[in-house]
Amino acid sequence: MTDKNPIVECLYVLKRTPSDTSKRAIASIIKSSIMDDISVMSNNHPGLFNVAKRYALYVTAVLPAGQETLLDYTLSQAMLEWHLRYINEGCEDAFKAYCQVIFDSLPLILDFTVMGNSTAKAGSSGLSLIWDCTHSSLSSWIKEHGITNVNIYTSKVKHGLTDRELSMLLACKVFDRSELKFWGLQPEYSHLLPMEEV
Repeated sequence: MTDKNPIVECLYVLKRTPSDTSKRAIASIIKSSIMDDISVMSNNHPGLFNVAKRYALYVTAVLPAGQETLLDYTLSQAMLEWHLRYINEGCEDAFKAYCQVIFDSLPLILDFTVMGNSTAKAGSSGLSLIWDCTHSSLSSWIKEHGITNVNIYTSKVKHGLTDRELSMLLACKVFDRSELKFWGLQPEYSHLLPMEEV
């Protein structure tokens, strides 16, 4: 992404490449230094890019985390954990640690309210919609409803669930069935979770 308004840039990228989930398209919304690191390390474990791609499509580059995006912050922390574990514990343990960082970050998404104006359906121009992060990825919501601009609000909401339970609620949006076993969901039961196609 450029140094322009990250929300406008992300909306432009998502609309320009509506069905493209290639490395090049995903690289356009992930900070280049992080994407370069993921690309290089994906030679050791292809799951790194696959998870990063699904996470990027889920949260896009519009949710803030301090001076950067939640996407970039989380992936940089995940890659840091990957490197620490890869040296001492090997590829599979490093991949589990990478996934764990992303899994642990999922409850942060529930602190955001994303509102957008829709132009997708005839007569609904200007209709304000709110993204339901339990139903769809942010990128598919933007595309499905023809969102032209977004407003993002943050507030800490009491959910009555633990962070682990909240992460489990959202995990199927980012992790595939084989990765969900890291948190105790056995493959024979994982078909019960709705998996969003990206």
